[in-house]
Amino acid sequence: MLNHTHLDFVLGNATERSLNASGYLGETMKRTWKAALAEQFPDRQFEFEFTNEDDPTLTVWQIRDVPEGDSK
Repeated sequence: MLNHTHLDFVLGNATERSLNASGYLGETMKRTWKAALAEQFPDRQFEFEFTNEDDPTLTVWQIRDVPEGDSK
């Protein structure tokens, strides 16, 4: 599972003003999604990555369990 969200779609193009807003929004979304996924899927693990650069982006993916001895 992968979810990739560009925050400029929410806030418009990045400016000095919106870089602060996108940083706040991105970190808030990261915490919110982390809590929601933990509640809905307590047996699964997820990884979260937020970058607040030219194109602020929040990416979430599920960490797959790899059985022992399986190199896939």
